Amino acid sequence: MRMKFIAIAAFFTLSLFAAPEVRAQWVHASNGLGLPTKVGITGFAVIGTNIFVGTETGIYLSTDTGSNWFPVDNGVINGYVNFIAASRTNLFADTGYLRSRVLRSTDSGTSWTTTDSGMPLNSKIHALISNGSTLFIGTDSGVFSSTNNGTSWSDASAGLTPKSANTFAMIDTNLFIGNSEGVFIANGDRSWKPVNTTLPGGAHILAGVGTNLFAVTGDSGVYLSKNRGASWVQDNYGIWMIPNSMGPQPYITSFAVSGTNIFAGSVGATDGEGGGIYLSTDKGASWGNISANFPLLFDNLNLAPVDVLALCGSYLFASIYDYTDNNYYGFPCSGVWRRPLSQMINTSAVRKNQFTTSEIQIYPNPFSKSTTISFSSPESGESEITIVNLLGTQVARVFSGEIGAGHQHEFSWDASNMPPGMYECIVRSNGQVLRTPIMLAR
Repeated sequence: MRMKFIAIAAFFTLSLFAAPEVRAQWVHASNGLGLPTKVGITGFAVIGTNIFVGTETGIYLSTDTGSNWFPVDNGVINGYVNFIAASRTNLFADTGYLRSRVLRSTDSGTSWTTTDSGMPLNSKIHALISNGSTLFIGTDSGVFSSTNNGTSWSDASAGLTPKSANTFAMIDTNLFIGNSEGVFIANGDRSWKPVNTTLPGGAHILAGVGTNLFAVTGDSGVYLSKNRGASWVQDNYGIWMIPNSMGPQPYITSFAVSGTNIFAGSVGATDGEGGGIYLSTDKGASWGNISANFPLLFDNLNLAPVDVLALCGSYLFASIYDYTDNNYYGFPCSGVWRRPLSQMINTSAVRKNQFTTSEIQIYPNPFSKSTTISFSSPESGESEITIVNLLGTQVARVFSGEIGAGHQHEFSWDASNMPPGMYECIVRSNGQVLRTPIMLAR
C-alpha cells in the first residue's frame, strides 16, 4: 500500500510539473460558453474562420478561433441542440429534446427560422452535405434533398434499406451514405444503390481522403476502401485504448480531414476507459496516438473521451464530456479544447496544394458597391472565380482563365445592380475549391 501511494504521489508530482506543457499544447477554449461541467457539446460547424458549437444549452459562435464564445441562438425553439452543420454560408440545426425541429440561419446565427417543410415531424438529423446546388440531409426517417437552400425538402431515400442515414462522404463527384446496413452510393439525385452491405454493424461514420473511403462500423472498428466501397479491409493498426497496448479498441466518434491527414476522436468501450485522438498521415495505412498531454479523467487518469472533432483555421478542435464531473489542473475538463495543427502535422505540406484563407482576401467585406478579390495559387493553371447567392445560384463569373503560381492576383466584382444580402465567393484552381462568405450591405 505504501509503495502504491508513493507511485501515485510521484505521478501527480510529475503531472503537475508538466501542466504548463499541457496547457501550451491543448488549450481549454471554452471561455464564454457558460457550460456547467457536465453539459456536453453536440457538434461543430465552420463557416470561413468562424466556428460554431451546438450544446445542450444553445448555439455559440467564436470569431477568434475559440478564444471567446458568445450565444447566437435567437429564435431557437429549444435550447437543446442535437445537431449543427454548415453548408456554404448557411447554418442548419436540429433542436429540441423531446420534439425535434430543423432550423436554418442565413446570417451567421443572428436569427433562425424553421425549415423542415416536406420532412416528417421529429425527424432527427444525423448528417448534412451539399453536392453542387443540392443539399442532402440524413435523418432517422431517410434522406431528404433540397434545391432551394433548405426552404423545402423532398424524399430522396429510394434504394435505401433501411430508410435511414447516419453519415455522408464525398470522393471526387461521388456521394456516399452510411447506415446500419452498410454503404450506398448516389444513383442520380434521389436514389441510392448499395456498394457493399457486408460491413459488420453497418457504417456509423464515413470520411473521404483522396480516393480512400473510411468507415466506422458497429463493432467499433475502422475499415478502409480504395475502390469506392466495392471492398473493405480493416484499418485499425495503431488504434488502441492505451498507446503500445493491445487492449480493447476504443470507439471512434468522429473524423476530421486536413489534406491527406485524417484525425480520429475516440471514447472508451465502457465508461471510465477514456478515449483520445489518433492521426494517420498516410491515408490510413497506419495510425498514431497523438494524445500525449491530452486532458485526463481525474478519477482514473485515463484519457478524456472525445465526442466531436473539427478543423478551423490552423487549429484542431475537440469536444470533451467528462462524466466524472471533476477538474483538470484547476479547470473543468468538459467543453472545447484546441491545439495548433503545426504541432501535429506538416502544415506546409498540407498548404502546398491547397488554398487557405490567408491566400484569399476579399476587401472591403462587407461592402456597398464593389469589392476586390485577391488570391495567389500554389500552382499555375486554370482558375475560376464565381459568386453565388444563398440559393446556390451563380450570379456572377468574376474570372475564368489561367493564372501563374506564386503571384498575387486581384479581381473586382461590381455588385451595384445586385440586391443586398449574403453571397458566397467560390475560387476554383487546380482541383482545389475555397468558399468565402461576403456581404453586400447598403
